[in-house]
Amino acid sequence: MAKYDVPKNQNSMNMLLTSLEKMFLELDSATKVETRRMQVKTKTSFL
Repeated sequence: MAKYDVPKNQNSMNMLLTSLEKMFLELDSATKVETRRMQVKTKTSFL
């Protein structure tokens, strides 16, 4: 597998995460799921 290829079990992992989210939502009806973009700063050094 190349460095940036999609994993072979991508669909299985997405199904697992979705089922976990649903399970937690059932525990507390006031729970909200949201997706946030991570703010990542990288510093490049030339020397």
